Amino acid sequence: MKKNIFTTVKKHYEQKYENEYNPRAVRVALESAKKYGFDAGNSSTYNNEADAFKHTFASALVSCEEGYLVSFCGGFYHEFSNKGNSKNEYNMDTHNNRIGREISSEIKSDYGDKWNTFSDKTKEESIAERVWFKMQAGDLILDPSGRRTLKKIWEIRCFNRACSKFV
Repeated sequence: MKKNIFTTVKKHYEQKYENEYNPRAVRVALESAKKYGFDAGNSSTYNNEADAFKHTFASALVSCEEGYLVSFCGGFYHEFSNKGNSKNEYNMDTHNNRIGREISSEIKSDYGDKWNTFSDKTKEESIAERVWFKMQAGDLILDPSGRRTLKKIWEIRCFNRACSKFV
C-alpha cells in the first residue's frame, strides 16, 4: 500500500517536534529575549514577540535539519490542527514559519555542507541571530493583529481553507 507523503511527514514531524524541536525553540526564544531584549511576557511564548521568534526559529531549525518539505508540511499541519488558534494567530504563525524557511535557505546557501559540521549550539546561535535581524527589519508578525499580503496562490488557498474552520 502506497503511503501519502503528508501522512508520513506528519507522523515524523509530530514525534520530532514535541520531543525535540519545540522544547529547543522555546528555550532559545526565551534565552534570546534576554539577550536581545524583546518581549517574552512572563516567560511566555504565546502571541508576543517571543512567540514570533519561536515560530521563526523552529521553522528554520526544522528546515535546516529535516528539509524544507518536512518544515512546510509539519508547520502547516501544526497550525491547521491547532483548534484553539484564531484566524489572526494562524496568520501570524504561518507567516513567521515561512520566514524561518527563508532563513534556512539563506543558511544553506551561505554554508552548504559545512553547516552539518557545526555544533548544535553554533547552529542555534546562527539561526537565532538571523531571526533577530529579521525581527529588527520588520519581517516578522509580532502579534496576532499584524497583517501581511498573501502573494502565492497556494498560500491563499491554504489560508482560506484554514480560515473556513473559524467561521
